[in-house]
Amino acid sequence: MEKILLKIISEKYRDAVVGDFIEIYRDIYQKKGRGRAKAWLILLTLTSLPLFILQSVQWSMEMFKNYLKIVFRNIQRHKGYSFLNIFGLALGMAVFMIITLFVRNEVSYDKFHEYHSRIFRIVAGNPHDKNSYAGTPAPLGPLMLENFPEVINYVRIDGYSGVLKTGDKTFNERRILLADNSIFAIFTFPLIQGDPATALEDPNSIVITESMAAKYFENEEPLGKILNLNGEDDMLVTGVAKDVPEKSHFHFDFLIPFKKKANLENWGMWNYYTYLLLNDSFSSNQIKHKFDLWAKDHGLEDDIRGLYYQPMTQIHFVYNRSNLEPAFNGKYIKIFLAVAFVILILACINFMNLSTARSSQRAKEVGIKKTVGANPLSLVKQFISESILLALLAYVISVLLVKLTLPIFNNFTGRNLSLDFTDPAFILGIIGLILFTGIISGSYPAFVLSSFHPALVLKGSYRDSARSLFRNALVIFQFTISVALIVCTLLIYKQMSFIQNTDIGLNKEHVVNIRLNRDLWEKTLNLKNEFLNIPGVISASANGYVPSNMNWHQSVWWRGQLDTEKTSMWIMGIDKDFTSTFKIKVKEGQEQIKTFQPRDDRYDYILNASALKQMGWESAVGKEFSHRGEENPGTVIGVTEDFNFRSLHHEVAPCVMVVRERSSQISLRIESNRLSETLSAIKENWEKVVPAFEFDYYFLDDDFDKLYKSEIKLSQLLVALTTLSVIIACLGLFGLASFMAQQKTKEIGIRKVLGASVSRITLGLTKVFAKLVVISNLIAWPIAYYIIHLWLQNFAYHTGINLAIFLLSSLIAFVIAFLTISYQSIKAARSNPINSLRYE
Repeated sequence: MEKILLKIISEKYRDAVVGDFIEIYRDIYQKKGRGRAKAWLILLTLTSLPLFILQSVQWSMEMFKNYLKIVFRNIQRHKGYSFLNIFGLALGMAVFMIITLFVRNEVSYDKFHEYHSRIFRIVAGNPHDKNSYAGTPAPLGPLMLENFPEVINYVRIDGYSGVLKTGDKTFNERRILLADNSIFAIFTFPLIQGDPATALEDPNSIVITESMAAKYFENEEPLGKILNLNGEDDMLVTGVAKDVPEKSHFHFDFLIPFKKKANLENWGMWNYYTYLLLNDSFSSNQIKHKFDLWAKDHGLEDDIRGLYYQPMTQIHFVYNRSNLEPAFNGKYIKIFLAVAFVILILACINFMNLSTARSSQRAKEVGIKKTVGANPLSLVKQFISESILLALLAYVISVLLVKLTLPIFNNFTGRNLSLDFTDPAFILGIIGLILFTGIISGSYPAFVLSSFHPALVLKGSYRDSARSLFRNALVIFQFTISVALIVCTLLIYKQMSFIQNTDIGLNKEHVVNIRLNRDLWEKTLNLKNEFLNIPGVISASANGYVPSNMNWHQSVWWRGQLDTEKTSMWIMGIDKDFTSTFKIKVKEGQEQIKTFQPRDDRYDYILNASALKQMGWESAVGKEFSHRGEENPGTVIGVTEDFNFRSLHHEVAPCVMVVRERSSQISLRIESNRLSETLSAIKENWEKVVPAFEFDYYFLDDDFDKLYKSEIKLSQLLVALTTLSVIIACLGLFGLASFMAQQKTKEIGIRKVLGASVSRITLGLTKVFAKLVVISNLIAWPIAYYIIHLWLQNFAYHTGINLAIFLLSSLIAFVIAFLTISYQSIKAARSNPINSLRYE
């Protein structure tokens, strides 16, 4: 009972009330016995609880009001320090909120599917390896459903594009997917109209999204309508699906049956995405182990090699050689979170530094409070409460900062983030952020201030040397982080510059790629010749080469290949003008490529040097080779030097170029000084030859840039975060310099009277901080080197790490620190010595 009373009675009345209760208890105990005394004490305590709780709440509110008054008085009395404290915290909190909003958005990808935790994609190779491949052969899904009871269902998906027409409306559509009808049983893509069990059963059926229903049919009923595909197939609309949510790793506007694909029994074409739905009790590792054993028992280990089962919720974060849509590199999530957390800690350190620096100004307050009976715990509570209140004020400002900057951040990242104050998780996060920031930033100052000895403080014998050492350590930590971020930012920019300027074996500048619809493939040669008549067009090539979407990878055969030797290579469809248009060096067969004439009965090939090396050939021209098996072999007509047909994340791989005249796009090399007029002429010619089709083009160098989208965004975001971290560090440095100048007011006055110059006084004030910045650099360099070394391992080809970057980062840090400190130092050094000597 005593413990309960001590907990709930306000401090003001605690000892008196508990003492009275114990005295009466003992009196009853002596007169009426232990049982009656206990009964009385329990009854009285329980009946008194509501009043005591109310008094405790009232007392707490009084204390809170008192803390609030102290906080606002301190803010009013020390406006500059308060601004630096609150604004520094607000900046840190704003950055932390924006980054956590972004991270929360990213980790929620694909979780709208009902069975998201049980859906796996089959990947060739470890999915965490950048050289893994997401393509699989078409028969794999049916085989797994048939032989493994743990597999409940499968769906195969492939990307597609084409021209859809109804009435007088014709559109070139890029977001078409071929999919098995089971897509609706595995994924949560609800149909507004139609039966999901039969929507894709018929080969000539099509499912459209609600936005496409409005686009093609406006207010008409879409079910039962006909959409013509590529001028060949009349597709019956059998379903209308809800638009795919933004947070999906793939999107579509149209679904057509996967059974429209040919060669569904071919194990050599690893071009399709296969997803499995597993039962509750089975993991991806178990299915891998079981399938590997099954493949070995059935002699299929050579045909089905190194398959892994990737959880669907990880696809958005793991880079694969081919995805339906570009993935976001999951490593950067950790980087963003780490930097955001570090910036928040930097803001908290500012608070600690400035609070402990001003501790001498509150020493007398602490001394008097201790003299009149305040214990250290109550003082700790007071100062932490003040810190939490300041954190609350900082949070209000940070919300305004987030509101102002979130549209810019959304535009930058391509996301649609917003503050949702009705979300319980978000509210809990806000409370946690305020408490975390308030307690972390206020804890050290609270324990420092509460530890003052009242007698020493009131006699003026208080010394701050230990606190100064701690403050210096915090400054070193701040600038260590800032310098490390500057180094990393400069090296990332250097790598980006290396990527954009390095020789990749082909010339991607001033190349325009014009996409062709499937029913225009027969007109490829006519269109190509038409474009070559335009004065600004230097050369033209019909090909299917799209660096951001290299997804054709399959088994190959050559004369002399061993039966046990199974080899897959990248496949690319080109014409004989591909090497000259892209300025790729030909190693062998230059004349054969120039004079090449296509044949209808067989394919011919150009190989790169890596393919030659993998096959063990010294020469290739005239030898038999095929990507369709040995039944109908073609001939190698040339060999090129290696060129980076993918991003520099990957080493150059063996590549086979299938030579043919028709393809999915025409690439035009145009004169750089006639870019605009040539593009206009190309469009005019297109509209004359094929007026019914949309003119759809892109620049090759823009497509290469997509390969480094994550890195480019990382570098830009890191610049912003580095700038903010330096600003926050400088806010604290500015406050400390100001406080130091104020503390040394009399010393500065005496020195000036004795003849010290402004420059000498300024140097004396700045050299302390200069030493701290030097130490910060020495600590930051190895940390930055380790981090950037790990990051550069993502690239097969990367720039070097040289000393100049570290020296430049140090120079930047010195200049920023000097500019921050010098204002206060010069101001103090130029002050009137008479006023300085009258100070205090």
